[in-house]
Amino acid sequence: MSSLAGLVAEVIEDLKKYNVTNENTLDYELIADKIVEANISVLGKFYTSRLPLDGFYQILSGLSVTCERDKFTIGAFVFTDKTVYYKADIPPLVKTIGYSNIKYFGMAGWDKNLSRLDLLDFVSRKHARYSSELPIYTLLGDILIAKNVPEGFSAAVGAFILEDPRTAPGWDDQTSNFPTASVEAVKIIVKNAITGTPLIPDLVGGVTTSAQGQGVPKPSKPQAEDDS
Repeated sequence: MSSLAGLVAEVIEDLKKYNVTNENTLDYELIADKIVEANISVLGKFYTSRLPLDGFYQILSGLSVTCERDKFTIGAFVFTDKTVYYKADIPPLVKTIGYSNIKYFGMAGWDKNLSRLDLLDFVSRKHARYSSELPIYTLLGDILIAKNVPEGFSAAVGAFILEDPRTAPGWDDQTSNFPTASVEAVKIIVKNAITGTPLIPDLVGGVTTSAQGQGVPKPSKPQAEDDS
């Protein structure tokens, strides 16, 4: 896998082949932001095409979990029953892919994946076994709330698809793997956005064609020197 810094360097190198030399256009932060945006676009295509999303997940370990008893408030929602709750703050997740934005949330040993419910089912008494026995959690904003978990649940791990991978704790542009399932598709979308070239990334086959079917435009060649 590639780091974000590595992807930025590759995009800049490719753009220079197409005579894109403006320093503002080749700005590191600008291209990094476009890579993150392009990855969301690629994710959406994978999701709607029902392709595996494994490459988009990030592992967050050592998530701090706090215990709440009796009554506590999150936003406009007030938990007032006598249940013992546990909550963990996480970076914002991609919201457009439903429950696929979380693959695992649970005990640090990866041996207890809590079951996810929507908020109403989480607090409902209709499903007695779920509400009173099984370890479950729900997502409220950017806060995970769990109950019926083993005592001593003070740290958790999870596999999440974040809106911006850079918000993950300990993220480093130089060394962290950028979570994508198609590096080439991301790079093509970024180059499209900067150059206006209508390229269409092939998510699976690796073949890229333009919207007009003319293929990838060739980079300009250096002019031969005139010896006369």
